[in-house]
Amino acid sequence: MLALGLIAAVLTLPIFVLMAMNGVDLTRMQEAGAMAAMTPGAAGTIGLYALIAVPFTLWLMARIAVLPTAVVVAEHLSLGALRRSFRLTRGLALKIIGVLLLYGVVMWVATLAMETVVGSILRLVLGGDGPITAASVITAVAVALVSTIFSVIGTVFPAKLYLAAMAREAATLA
Repeated sequence: MLALGLIAAVLTLPIFVLMAMNGVDLTRMQEAGAMAAMTPGAAGTIGLYALIAVPFTLWLMARIAVLPTAVVVAEHLSLGALRRSFRLTRGLALKIIGVLLLYGVVMWVATLAMETVVGSILRLVLGGDGPITAASVITAVAVALVSTIFSVIGTVFPAKLYLAAMAREAATLA
């Protein structure tokens, strides 16, 4: 995980360097509602970098999808787990990217639906004024339940993918 964190830091570092080189006050960016003032050339360069970095990051996420839970735990590998993960996901990257994007969209829609629909209905039925009401508490619990369900799905997916990739690898070797 340390190696993956280092890779993520190296991938995001150019954006901050470009912003700092173009006079963007990075400390002011932490303020609520603060807008970064930068030249159109700098914004274009950052946008171009993002157009390259986002697909690469999705591809990298797909190739290491089996890494955290399955390869490290099941095969007791450390840094060799990266190589093993890449070997297991060879030829599956686009399918995994599709599943990851679908997972993200479905999770977002389910959470948003739970928050808005259930929240609205409960607010109409239970009423209440102020930041903390019975409706807001029940809505928060419902959203947490949806989040928990999707966390379980997000944990099970790499394990199932690992088993499928292992079966695929065994069939290729046989």
